[in-house]
Amino acid sequence: METRGQATAAQTLDKLTALIEAQQEQASEDRRLLREQNATIQQLMSQVLVPRYDATDGDATVPQPAPRRHVSRPHAQPPHKLSPDSSLRELKVWRSAWSDYEELLQRHDQPVRTQFAHFRSCLTPEMHGTLAHAVGIAEDDNNTPVGDILVHAHFQR
Repeated sequence: METRGQATAAQTLDKLTALIEAQQEQASEDRRLLREQNATIQQLMSQVLVPRYDATDGDATVPQPAPRRHVSRPHAQPPHKLSPDSSLRELKVWRSAWSDYEELLQRHDQPVRTQFAHFRSCLTPEMHGTLAHAVGIAEDDNNTPVGDILVHAHFQR
């Protein structure tokens, strides 16, 4: 006759056996998924590395990377045109929209002249005059960084 300790040990052994079997099934499933993923990766790599004829040595079997596709920059709408009769709050909102626009299109990486041209395109003709007279930025000034103009305009209010 089994003692109570032996029955508990047998139950524990059965539980451990079931747990080991479940882990082995999971490991088997993981290996199957890994094989599928490797096959998918190989298929994708074969699509990217297309054999091309290499004129230098005449070997068409050496995989060459596929030509890179042109990646266009994101398209973003410029902020509305800023007018000189905008309130301080409107100026702050506009500056935030301008900062987002600059960041999305990576305007800060472009020459100051290009940045300034984009900036002027977001101003009303009246605001061009305001920059020239009140802020001291001439119509043909292409060298003042846009950030400096915005800071100066902010403190002029």
